[in-house]
Amino acid sequence: PEAWNLKGLVHYEQKNFSKALDAVEKAIESDPTYGMAWYNKACYLSLLNQVPESLEALKRSIEIDVKNARKSVRDKDFTNVRVEEGFKRINEVVVLESVRQGYHTLGAIVWTTFLDKADAEEALRKLLEKGLIVQNEKRDGLSKIPIYDLAPDVAEKMGKEKKGLFGITRKQLPTPVKNLKELSHAIQAVRESIEAEDIEKTIDNFEEFIDPKKSGEHMIEQFFDEHREIRLWKIRLKDRGVDYLIENKGKMLSLFDNIEVTITKKLRSEIS
Repeated sequence: PEAWNLKGLVHYEQKNFSKALDAVEKAIESDPTYGMAWYNKACYLSLLNQVPESLEALKRSIEIDVKNARKSVRDKDFTNVRVEEGFKRINEVVVLESVRQGYHTLGAIVWTTFLDKADAEEALRKLLEKGLIVQNEKRDGLSKIPIYDLAPDVAEKMGKEKKGLFGITRKQLPTPVKNLKELSHAIQAVRESIEAEDIEKTIDNFEEFIDPKKSGEHMIEQFFDEHREIRLWKIRLKDRGVDYLIENKGKMLSLFDNIEVTITKKLRSEIS
């Protein structure tokens, strides 16, 4: 299924969304539990303005892997479906998962999900109405700020470990600062290999940004479009060799420079 999924991405980059859809459907036929293929199918359907079908595919991808909900929030491919009520409910899934992972304030939820503040507030309001989360308050100097946590019965159903309101769960994700610093180091390495036009090292360094066991998961969550671009570059470098690296050297360096600028801003914000 991965081969068909990647073939779909090649058609996607060429803006041939119908062919991309045909390829990704073959990937799903090979493995109906392949969440990324369902996600890409949703993207292609949205770009083809097949809104109801896009939402159904997106919901299926989220059922397989809830992290796909977070990706969809900032994915430009879903511009056509973002106004739909079904897509707005996905915001609730994203916020609920963020709370489950230990992000309890509005600011932390906005930072981790990339939702607009107004969308995050609306999702929190609906989750409170549905009884899926509870709201308390935390003193911050002379003022109080709202703190959100899962409702007790929801926490049990989602498998969240029992903890105090401000406790740390063992399931908590790695700290944002640690992830950003690891990405920053990886950027330095890949920049050097691109500058040296060393194709083998560049392909190896690209894997750092692709592999979920390395920085791939963080790339998907925070730099989704760039992650997809790097995957395509890796395929083309293997197919076309050093000539492709030389031809696209400037574009590659520019992409990693932009990622580093964003990382630097986030690190400064987090440290301050």
